[in-house]
Amino acid sequence: MRRSSLSLRNLRVDDRTYKLADVVPANTRMTNRLKALGYTEARPLDKNFSSRNIRGHEFHYSLTECDRDARFAYEMIRGKGIQDGFDGLIEHNTLAGYMHSHPASFPVDKFVGKCREYKRR
Repeated sequence: MRRSSLSLRNLRVDDRTYKLADVVPANTRMTNRLKALGYTEARPLDKNFSSRNIRGHEFHYSLTECDRDARFAYEMIRGKGIQDGFDGLIEHNTLAGYMHSHPASFPVDKFVGKCREYKRR
């Protein structure tokens, strides 16, 4: 079985459905064909997250269907993302996506600072 990088409600592989953690509002199904492979670049939709584009890569054999009210962190400039050119599902204090960001382009210090702020609440 191939793995999905998202913690979803259900994972469908062939004719079987597996219950997952239900962390983000989406379901996914595995495919026999590669759905995305390559370098990515994404524009953060919230400037509090990052003020610059984030680069990375994606590699997956799955398709994900999100709820209508799903919130995304990025708009994809290059790459496919999760759905309709968007990636990085946000649900409560969770960020889940197909894009694996490269540390040199990702504001790690700012991200860790935001995590610390959230912890103090």
